[in-house]
Amino acid sequence: QLRGRIGRGPMQSYCILIQHGETPDSTHRLKIMESTSNGFTISDEDLKLRGPGEFFGTRQHGYIKSKIANFSEDGHIIRQARKRAFDMLLNDPKLILNEHQGIRKQFKENYKHMLEFVDIS
Repeated sequence: QLRGRIGRGPMQSYCILIQHGETPDSTHRLKIMESTSNGFTISDEDLKLRGPGEFFGTRQHGYIKSKIANFSEDGHIIRQARKRAFDMLLNDPKLILNEHQGIRKQFKENYKHMLEFVDIS
């Protein structure tokens, strides 16, 4: 997010980072910011520190319950899995086929507290 906020005009720009309460994570974050201006590198390191957050929800940090892949290193596998999931839902949107019953059951168990709100809107 810094890329679009710092250095937008024609004048010399500066970014001053202030650390309130020193922790190992906050110090590490500042060192990353000092070492690179590459937004992808900064984002990748932040992902490693904070975790990806909730896929279904509002928390933007934290670790998912069942860690399957490393989001920063397994991107190609995650993209392939995402494509297969979308293809599966395109062919069986309600997951009613026998071959998808395990996925349907696991999804309902893992996200039942969030699925309650689906009928509200």
